[in-house]
Amino acid sequence: MQRCIDKWYAHKFSSTQSNLLVVADDLKPLGLIDSPGHVEAALYADHTLYGKRGYFTSDIYRNLGGVAVFEAVSNGREMEYRFRVFENPFALPATRLPASLVQLRVGRDDDWK
Repeated sequence: MQRCIDKWYAHKFSSTQSNLLVVADDLKPLGLIDSPGHVEAALYADHTLYGKRGYFTSDIYRNLGGVAVFEAVSNGREMEYRFRVFENPFALPATRLPASLVQLRVGRDDDWK
């Protein structure tokens, strides 16, 4: 997660429109969708236990409205898509996520299927 944000942030995110970084979750058997605590630590940790503070603990990443984790799962007959959104509380007003995406923020597991 952190390498992904470091790689793309400086070059891709405008200060004049909503910005969402989508991470395709291909970690198996337990991915980021099923363990949002890992994403929350990378984004919101107020300590340096993992080498740096969370990305969304200051306005340094204010051009990034949020991060979403996306996963596609197939059982051989059907495809299921899962999506979780993590808002940046320090995002600039112009880069904040629209309400239609904010409603997909982390919550009960039933909300994401």
